[in-house]
Amino acid sequence: MAKWGFSDGVRMVREAGLMPADVPAIDGANGTVVHIAGRRFINFRCVDFLGWQHDEDVVAHFTDAARTYGLANGGSRAQAISRPLREIERQVCEIYGKESAITFASGMLATVGFVHAMTSKIQVTSTITADFSDVVFLMDRACHWSMWKAVEKMQPGRQLFSFGHNDVERLRTLLARHQGKRVIVGFQSVYSGDGSVAPIGAITDLCAEYDAVSYVDDANGFMVYDHETGPYTDEFRKLSQATFVMTSFTKAIGMVGGAIAGPADAAKVIEYFSGTSMFTAALQPPTASTIAHIIGRSREDRQRVDDYLSMVAWFREQLISVGCDLNDNPSYIISIHVGDERVAEVVRCELQEHGYLVSVFRYPAAERGKALLRIIPNLRHSKEHMEGLADTLKLLKGKYQF
Repeated sequence: MAKWGFSDGVRMVREAGLMPADVPAIDGANGTVVHIAGRRFINFRCVDFLGWQHDEDVVAHFTDAARTYGLANGGSRAQAISRPLREIERQVCEIYGKESAITFASGMLATVGFVHAMTSKIQVTSTITADFSDVVFLMDRACHWSMWKAVEKMQPGRQLFSFGHNDVERLRTLLARHQGKRVIVGFQSVYSGDGSVAPIGAITDLCAEYDAVSYVDDANGFMVYDHETGPYTDEFRKLSQATFVMTSFTKAIGMVGGAIAGPADAAKVIEYFSGTSMFTAALQPPTASTIAHIIGRSREDRQRVDDYLSMVAWFREQLISVGCDLNDNPSYIISIHVGDERVAEVVRCELQEHGYLVSVFRYPAAERGKALLRIIPNLRHSKEHMEGLADTLKLLKGKYQF
């Protein structure tokens, strides 16, 4: 495959220090402490931050559900879906105050399917046509890669426009310019890169004012921030105003899959025309049943989340005390500003040598020249784990001046 240039490309990216030799394989469970090739590491990049997989009750539920429902998913939802998927959809509707919900095999498939359904021209029968090809998308510039991937075929400047991160006034200008058209505004509740929180109320109010549809990616906020207790209650109280809300079950739940909640008739159209619902397999039944079980436990008792957010606040103070330049919003996604992409990768490698695993966000996950170290504390991290990472970062800050 010489004409494709793969070998030269891989060599150049590795020489630039931007690609590891290989993706490490973790032996055993992925959690706060992992073992790779015989070495022990403290893991600050595991997204299962509430540690549900370690609860004996959760493991027992999964095992029982496997016996009850089996392991096979039976194919796509075009044929039928297992009862646990219906239970997840019921719970998601209650949480977001929506009429209907559809589960997907992942959050990304949910978003890709949503965009496909909402921008297609489909000849249903000789007399029935659904034509959404004139839709305009307005996207927050900091949206997750999956959202930008979903809209990549749309024409920038004609059907696709971006506004500065959380820039409500720029969004107002764009909405006014496209008033009268079918417009969808895409944004996240909590942003993956810098952990910032959207002005949910201001954006959904604008959408209502200009008769635009709002689509919120709540993958990072789901079952962490809510409308009753904890930080950001004012913003998350307004989440029910969004037309559609997408969530993922990877983060706070620690499983896989995603869902979209919204108006019933619109959800039915998305279910049938998304492609990513009908033409791919559904979640395994025991996985779906365990997701529903964890959601139920989380709704009954917020103490686990409250303890976690208190721990995050304490850890942020430790990082600030050693001079780390953190993201402004004190969400559980902690981003340390580094800037230079090569320096960020070198620091990541040196942290690994010291026994700590963290993630680097660089282009396209972050703007060019604005690389970040992203740290996600886990409820099962000890103070020694967190203090050790803070002390090591202090050492490397002095060495690399970031």
